[in-house]
Amino acid sequence: AEGDSLCIALLDLDYFKQINDELGHQAGDRALKHVVETLRLELRRDEPLLRVGGEEFVLVLRQPLGAAWERVDQLRRKVGASSFLPGDDAEPRTLTFSAGMSSCPADAVDVSGLMRNADLRLRAAKRTGRNRVVARDSG
Repeated sequence: AEGDSLCIALLDLDYFKQINDELGHQAGDRALKHVVETLRLELRRDEPLLRVGGEEFVLVLRQPLGAAWERVDQLRRKVGASSFLPGDDAEPRTLTFSAGMSSCPADAVDVSGLMRNADLRLRAAKRTGRNRVVARDSG
């Protein structure tokens, strides 16, 4: 049933390696904290955010894919509209993230399948310009 929908969004910070390389790991840590704090202010209790890699997070949404896409895109815009200070003397910078989404049971019925589909769509989001959310396979 539609009420049984579960979606995951695999979020990855855009140009995170560049921040680390150009400004140092402390700036990278500040970037991560800024994004997490920005998201946490927006997320509801039933929307867990889990860190799964260096700059990768999984967001779990208990809603149909269309509504979940709208939610993740809203969060993407919120993060992009904020700025953070990478260091005491540094200029404020904006951050963006790309996301790939997957839904259960439409895309997969197990965690590994959901993650695999979300990862493929995340790569598509990165490949097509970053700072976007991809929820369906293209063509």
